[in-house]
Amino acid sequence: MEVKYSKDWKRYILRRMGIECIELSLDDWIILFLASDGFKGIDGKLKIHFMIFLYSPFVNVKFRPTFLGVYSEEVELAIRDLILSGYVRKVHKYGNGIKQYYILTEKGKSRAIYLMNSISNKWILSADKLIIKQGKNILSEIESIKKTYNERSNLTILALLIEKIIEEKHTYLLMDSLERSILREIINELKKYR
Repeated sequence: MEVKYSKDWKRYILRRMGIECIELSLDDWIILFLASDGFKGIDGKLKIHFMIFLYSPFVNVKFRPTFLGVYSEEVELAIRDLILSGYVRKVHKYGNGIKQYYILTEKGKSRAIYLMNSISNKWILSADKLIIKQGKNILSEIESIKKTYNERSNLTILALLIEKIIEEKHTYLLMDSLERSILREIINELKKYR
């Protein structure tokens, strides 16, 4: 059998091992994050970007650092498309200022339930990196990420993100020691306001 693409080769090898895998689209990942933790919404786009970034070793999305976080045009466009297609809704909540929550619509909840049921007993493939995980483990990890970070302030998220950027060796986030020291100073200041 001639295999033309890396993804096809990976699937072929896994199939020969008796492992049937499926891939999820970025829309599916966002829907799963919104559905986790009892369908609670996510407090703002920054947190959606951050949660997907934390799971980016598995989700094939390109991020770039910004002055106040990480940003992915792919994530941004996926959120917009999910809103336009009626799966996600942006809700404004008033308290100490206006907050934007992203929640699933009934249509989105139906898709989320279908996704959760269909992947819970399957293996999920990240074809770009040849990572496979059981769906039930992915659902559990997504819920843990959301429970950990959804209720935190944006300043806390920013401090955690900067710490992650400093500590990890990202090929797309090359920094010298001076840049790292400046970011450490920012983290120390942000910790005062958490």
